[in-house]
Amino acid sequence: MVGFAGAGAGAVLVLVLVLDPMVLSHFTIADRLDVLQNLLIDADCRTTQVVIKELRAGARASTVPTG
Repeated sequence: MVGFAGAGAGAVLVLVLVLDPMVLSHFTIADRLDVLQNLLIDADCRTTQVVIKELRAGARASTVPTG
């Protein structure tokens, strides 16, 4: 999503990245959210609360011992 902040000659282009579950899930499963963070360090990123809850639930499930 791209928009402008401010008005007139002082307007600034604002880039907002909306991350979908697929991207976040792959980095989470690979345990490499640190890499994603480094790639997006200067970006304004958003996602939904539902996605955040799913990621947290998935992280907990992957740390539960099986067998």
